[in-house]
Amino acid sequence: MGVQTKFQPILCLLYNCSKDAPSHMYMLQILILILSQDTAFSQNIHKVPLSGADWFKERQIGAISLGSLTALVLLRTVSNNFNANARDLLLPTNALAALANMAPHIAGLHSVAAQKLVLLLQSLGRLHLKEQRTLELQAELETSTGGESSPVSSAAPELVLVEEFLRIVLEILNAVMTGGLQRNTELLYALLHKQELLTPMSSNPRLADLVNNLQVRLCLCSVFDSLADLANNLQRIDDCRAKESASDWTVERVQKVVASSAQFWRGNDKLKSFPELRFVYEEEGHSEDFFTPYVWSIIVPRTTVPWDVEAIQLYSLPASSQLENGGKSPRPSAGGRLSIDGEAGQKA
Repeated sequence: MGVQTKFQPILCLLYNCSKDAPSHMYMLQILILILSQDTAFSQNIHKVPLSGADWFKERQIGAISLGSLTALVLLRTVSNNFNANARDLLLPTNALAALANMAPHIAGLHSVAAQKLVLLLQSLGRLHLKEQRTLELQAELETSTGGESSPVSSAAPELVLVEEFLRIVLEILNAVMTGGLQRNTELLYALLHKQELLTPMSSNPRLADLVNNLQVRLCLCSVFDSLADLANNLQRIDDCRAKESASDWTVERVQKVVASSAQFWRGNDKLKSFPELRFVYEEEGHSEDFFTPYVWSIIVPRTTVPWDVEAIQLYSLPASSQLENGGKSPRPSAGGRLSIDGEAGQKA
């Protein structure tokens, strides 16, 4: 009850936080990222049942675990804030970092969260193909105009950026499927339903190792074999009719077959184990440049002290900030950075 009482309001705040308040969104993400570094926390939130979340407006989610709700909010943050041409990618980066920390401990992932994760993979895959095709068209244009054609560079900034995000999502999927396939049949079902997404990525040398671990010949081949055997058994013992048409295989029944099959699947020997991807928030040397103005910007409008707002120099007022930045909120430095296995990484 303590975890639910203290942590669910953080998710609600992040869900409802406006893009015009990036400092507030960064602070909430920092809290989630720090909590995700604790293995016990990442395990326990999946054991906390919720009857629902009335503040989650995208769709009715019904009964859900606190862990699945966390995954939903983080995936929503990534989807709403990722753009290959954006200059500020801290929000989606931090959200994926927290999700990657939790991935090995995910259990009973809700169907909506599973679908969102696979849809994120689909969106990034499409964006990757789009960026790649743009480079190819540029090369063709140079050739047709008589210029010296330059080879399509896989190191183009936008393309590399999308590949980095794709790799993190694939790492998350591998971590969940390697350590908890039997506990996450909704994700298994979503992957089976969209398995064709993996094919274009398998030829990319930066993604191939992770993709191959999820493809039919490795992770999913044994599942398909088990599904075929189990489906045959179900048909043989079915009292209704000896042969069933395709229309008899409803979503619910297929999910039942997947869940039953996964319990007997023994394919871990075919899976390659990757080093656990761990992101750590590290405070920078001058983090007070971010935290002090942020804290005071929260305190001042919420107290009865008659502050002289015209004399405030510690931080910019929202209205003046928007004027100075052409209607956009200023990009703050979030006072820290992400590290992978203790090595300096993406600035947070």
